[in-house]
Amino acid sequence: MKIYPHNALQKLDFPFVLKELENLCSGTLGKNLLLRQPFINDPAELNKELNYVKELKRNYTK
Repeated sequence: MKIYPHNALQKLDFPFVLKELENLCSGTLGKNLLLRQPFINDPAELNKELNYVKELKRNYTK
């Protein structure tokens, strides 16, 4: 996977974001799953996943 610019994750302070998300996980299973998630750099795939999350959220809040 190519990320442009090459230091974009550091500029966005992505390690801090991951650490904050990790702190929100209640157990080691969630933390491990979070840290193993691959980046999605294909816009179509990202939209597909976002729509899936929206659908889950819509069904959960009913």
